[in-house]
Amino acid sequence: MLVFFIGLGVSNIFPLVFSMTIQKYPERGNEISGLMMMAISGGALIPPVMGLVSDSLGVVPGMSVLLLCAAYLLVVSWVIIRKRLVMI
Repeated sequence: MLVFFIGLGVSNIFPLVFSMTIQKYPERGNEISGLMMMAISGGALIPPVMGLVSDSLGVVPGMSVLLLCAAYLLVVSWVIIRKRLVMI
């Protein structure tokens, strides 16, 4: 039941972020759409990987796949922000 509510909450975040971003940067609509499709693809690929890891190693390592994905996004965001600060 909890998985359903988490999925419902996460699925509502994507259109919200997409519409807010399109409103702020209408000239970059194609780039934003491409990023949205990549996010949807990631949402289709990561859960099966989590299931495989969970089946072979246990629940905690399976959930750590999600944690690793979040850490990757955090590191990439940090690197991009640092590069922009250096350019200024």
